[in-house]
Amino acid sequence: MSDSKIDIVTVAFWDEIRLLQLQAKSIVMFLDTKLLSSIYVVVNDPSFNLFSKTFKDIVLPEYGPLSDKVILVDAQDICSRQTSMHLMKGWIKQQILKLYVASIVQEEHYLVLDCKNHFIKPISHKNFFSKSGLPKINTSKVTNYHQHFSNSLSYFGINSRDYTDKSFPTITPYLIVTRIASDLIYEVERREKKPFSTIFLEKGPFTEFYLYFGFLLSKHNNSFTAYSKQPRSMITLFTGTANKPTKGTLELLKTNNPNIFCLGIHRNVLINGNRTLLTAIEKAWLEIGLIQSKEQFLYFRTIPKKTSIFRIIYAIKSLFNL
Repeated sequence: MSDSKIDIVTVAFWDEIRLLQLQAKSIVMFLDTKLLSSIYVVVNDPSFNLFSKTFKDIVLPEYGPLSDKVILVDAQDICSRQTSMHLMKGWIKQQILKLYVASIVQEEHYLVLDCKNHFIKPISHKNFFSKSGLPKINTSKVTNYHQHFSNSLSYFGINSRDYTDKSFPTITPYLIVTRIASDLIYEVERREKKPFSTIFLEKGPFTEFYLYFGFLLSKHNNSFTAYSKQPRSMITLFTGTANKPTKGTLELLKTNNPNIFCLGIHRNVLINGNRTLLTAIEKAWLEIGLIQSKEQFLYFRTIPKKTSIFRIIYAIKSLFNL
């Protein structure tokens, strides 16, 4: 199984296009290319054309020798039959896309990333698969989205209280078994006689990864017949740490743990973060080699402006649900 490959999937939108650029740099720097098959960037944005043009200008070159593996996908192309998708908020739609992308990836496993994720250490097959070939995942206590967790597991007849201390995570990076994601969508649509996206709205709240976990438990009495348990591999600074410099800085220090190979920093932390925390992030990125100057740090902290004409088009699309 050491020669098995994965696809990488990132669901992206305009406000995080520069973080996607940083992610591309990190993939080239740290990912063993023997592991990689394709990189799918799913554009969950009202203007695919604008995103696509900017992506080709500033992001695609960062993939360097891996550029020919990059596939840019309009979200509408993989969810066109999901009739309620246009009614969804960006975050909910993003969750559904992370599962529905199973219909287009080619490998048996795909690694879901958010734009906020970037690799910080060399990674290879052993970081994602056990010696027996099972995909690796960490477990943890459920500390938020309790209702989402309960709904997701109970939908498949699982008592969530049995797993609150040993749940699969609900954050990226997340290695998904393509067949299981496809079977999940098929099972929901077969049972409900409605599109998966409609059920996600009507029966929720869910999260995509908790729903995946619930389905997995319904098919495997022990989830570790499908996955191999590993220590936590990621550190994420969410919006709530923006003005908590001590907490955020302590989290950053955890990246010294040899098991941690991925860092996630929410754009709101970069935009609104306390100066002490931002200084710590800048220092970390410099030491990792993702940036070489303060100017580059400022660049990745900001959101590029859209043209005035695009704002008009976006307003019209929003008004008419186009």
